[in-house]
Amino acid sequence: MRTPILFISIIIFVSCGSKNEYYSETIHQNWVFKKTSDNRWLPAKVPGCVHTDLLNNKLIADPFYRFREDSLQWIENEDWEYQTTFDVCECLLDHTNFELEFDGLDTYADVFLNDSLVLKTDNMFIDHHIPCKKLVRAGLNNLHVYFHSPVKQQELKMKKYGNLPFSANERMPENNRTRVFTRKAPFHYGWDWGPRFVTSGIWRPVRFAAWSNARIDDVYLQPVSVKNTKADYKAKVYVIADGSFPAEFILKADGKEIVVPVDTTLVKGMNEIEIPFTIAAPDLWWPNGWGNHKL
Repeated sequence: MRTPILFISIIIFVSCGSKNEYYSETIHQNWVFKKTSDNRWLPAKVPGCVHTDLLNNKLIADPFYRFREDSLQWIENEDWEYQTTFDVCECLLDHTNFELEFDGLDTYADVFLNDSLVLKTDNMFIDHHIPCKKLVRAGLNNLHVYFHSPVKQQELKMKKYGNLPFSANERMPENNRTRVFTRKAPFHYGWDWGPRFVTSGIWRPVRFAAWSNARIDDVYLQPVSVKNTKADYKAKVYVIADGSFPAEFILKADGKEIVVPVDTTLVKGMNEIEIPFTIAAPDLWWPNGWGNHKL
């Protein structure tokens, strides 16, 4: 397999009167957490999880020492809460859109912004963009995430659907294996190479974003043909727009513009734009033993 190495950037210009810029800021500071049945809030690290926060606060010892795994199984049966505050500049509220963005919540979470429920999740593998322009305010905002015990949530599903004997890796009696009922990392439930720690938490970055008119939601590079002399690709760009208006896309590789700007008209909602491009004399990455690894 030969893969060209390149760094792609895509710029979008929207032809309308209001501001087009996209602004985002991570919300990784001042997080605290607690077991729901406790009253004391403790410092938390985001991204992270309950087990590492308990370890950092010296509430549990090294979970990988000898048979300590057995004494830490209580964690998976508890509900946990995380919260923080974040500051929003009044100028950002001039944008037509304001969103909370979670790249990953593990797993059964209720998200509250300024005491209003804005999201319920049951899948740790997907991200979430939460429109909240009507709830956010200039100045300090409160963000609170309530994590339900994943094991208890799965037990409810097992009672509803019956036992499904497809969790050979789960380190539990066969009639009490619940992993198949949730979209959560299988290794959390134990394996022949690792312990069972069914954790919860904000395991990937979280941020807020303000934007107007349109934003790029995703970019996918599809190889068409890769040779020593050139590499033909298609850039598939997914854009969310809040209206219908003309737009121009500029594609750059390693900082250099490589195609003529693409003009199109966006419609409200999700738009898929396809941009073909060619890299001349690409630097190829070869698997081990087949050639050099251009990084």
